[in-house]
Amino acid sequence: MIGRARWAVVADDVAEVLPGLQVRHVTVPVADHRTPADVRARLDYLAERIDGARAIELRRQEIPFAYRVFFRKIGLDPDVCRTPIERLVLDRLVAGGFAPRGLVADAVTIATAETGVAVVAFDGAAVGDELFVRSARGGERLRTADASLKLAAGTPLIASGERLLAVLFGAVDERVEVSERSTTVELAAIRVPGVPLLAVDEALWIAAETITGPGQV
Repeated sequence: MIGRARWAVVADDVAEVLPGLQVRHVTVPVADHRTPADVRARLDYLAERIDGARAIELRRQEIPFAYRVFFRKIGLDPDVCRTPIERLVLDRLVAGGFAPRGLVADAVTIATAETGVAVVAFDGAAVGDELFVRSARGGERLRTADASLKLAAGTPLIASGERLLAVLFGAVDERVEVSERSTTVELAAIRVPGVPLLAVDEALWIAAETITGPGQV
C-alpha cells in the first residue's frame, strides 16, 4: 500500500540560507523490478518527443529555469553540473533514446521527463518515517561504489535520522540505493522556489503509478 506524501523537515540553518527549498516524499511498494512492456513503450515515446530544439527551449521554461537559478545559488554552474531535467535530455540526445534501467529508475526518468521536477529514489528499508534536509557536518562522508567522498561542511544533504542518504542534487550513498532486493522505495521530489506544488505532487504520482501500475495510486 502506498503511504501518504509528507514533507521532509528542513533544518533551520538550511531554511535561512535557502528559503523555499522543500522535499516531499512518499513510500511505494515494489513487487517486480523488471521493466514491463508498457513502461518501455512510454520511454520510447518520451524519447521521440525530445530533440535538439526541445533541449534549447528547455532552459527557458518555468520549472527548468527555477532549478538553474537555484543551482547558481548553491554554487553550482548549471552549464557544467546539469540540472536533473537538462541532464536527462542531454543523456537522451547522446544515447539516442532512454534505455530501460529497471522499473524504479525508469519511473524516475518518466516523472522527471514529464514534469521537469527533480525526483530521487531510495531503498525504503533504509529510510525511516521522516526525511531531513540539513547541512553536512565536518568530516562526514558519503560512500559510493567507487569512493568514499568527504563532504564539505555546509553541503546540503538529504538524511533520515543519523543516516546520510544523498547530497542534494548529487550522489546517493550506495548503502541506500534501490536494488532488486528492495521491496519498498522512498520517492523524494525536490522543490525549489519557482516550482509549483502541483508539479511536485504530479511527479510523485507519475513515479508511484509507474512502479505500482495504473489505478494503484
